[in-house]
Amino acid sequence: MVLYELASNAVQYGALGRQSGRLAVTWSVGPREERRWLTLLWKESLGATLQAPEARGFGTSFIERSLSYELFGSASLAFEPDGLSCVLEFPLDQPERS
Repeated sequence: MVLYELASNAVQYGALGRQSGRLAVTWSVGPREERRWLTLLWKESLGATLQAPEARGFGTSFIERSLSYELFGSASLAFEPDGLSCVLEFPLDQPERS
């Protein structure tokens, strides 16, 4: 759902809705805290200046909370001048829920 939210926002407001826009998605897996963690970087380049939203909307809150609650990870979004940057990090070896 998080990737869907990022993609739909990119179509509506970001790189995927512009002829000159570009999207790069990269990931890596590495050890941390005795687990394997996935780090995914979503980087949009608009070819124009991005206007950061004045307030956090539902989508941004959903992304941040979902990674924390569902996957015991984190999401970091940055509205940079050239486009949105988002880092998603979560353990691949999920702890048991109590």
